[in-house]
Amino acid sequence: MSDWKWYPQFTGLIRDPEGKHHVKMGMAIWLYNFFCADAERKNGEWAGRLSKVADQTGIPIWTIKRYMRTLKKGDYIDARRSSNGLIVKIKRYKTIIMPDKKTDLSIDDISKDERTPLEKNSKSKLYIAGIEELQDYFREIMKKHHFGNLDTYAMLQMYWDKIPFVIIKNTVEDVMSKKKENEIFTVRYFKRAIYDNHKKYTHRLEPEKELMSVEDVGKKEKFHKLVNGMAKEKKYEGEII
Repeated sequence: MSDWKWYPQFTGLIRDPEGKHHVKMGMAIWLYNFFCADAERKNGEWAGRLSKVADQTGIPIWTIKRYMRTLKKGDYIDARRSSNGLIVKIKRYKTIIMPDKKTDLSIDDISKDERTPLEKNSKSKLYIAGIEELQDYFREIMKKHHFGNLDTYAMLQMYWDKIPFVIIKNTVEDVMSKKKENEIFTVRYFKRAIYDNHKKYTHRLEPEKELMSVEDVGKKEKFHKLVNGMAKEKKYEGEII
């Protein structure tokens, strides 16, 4: 059981105009939130018996089992048996580590770098900037304009959702060009516009042949699928834990 008194929950789960998560999850969201609150922060796994969940939530055991089926069918969790009951893996879970007091990062660790070689190549339009680079970029803007505090968590979300740096940079520059005198911005202020442009323009970015390996060129269809899928359901879908 987690000792944390709070847990992260991305707004994409409830900021859902099409209501797809409401339809898929229904009341099972109570069990999903329990797993999010009680999971290991390093890997998003919960271990225990469903009878204990019933004891801690007041939800009948047969209802919990029904919620489990709903969450597995909706592809929100994976579950396997263990000697002590079940091990539940929350899909799309993003590792959150407490900050190091020596750094100005509010969240300073990511469980895994999932960028492809092309997404790591700063010469590519598909380049995904790391957290430190995003911090440096926004910090530079702070020096030139009226700007609020750095929001590293918002930057991490952009990184996790694989938003190309060119989209972030062009969006910020466009918003700043329309700013009023003495207007103060925050990273979150830009977030909506960045996600909107991510949905509109990322799928139009073509992978550069000259930056691709011989093997990659032979699999260009794979890269088209990658690029076209990056923003397909990303507006806030990617913010689900």
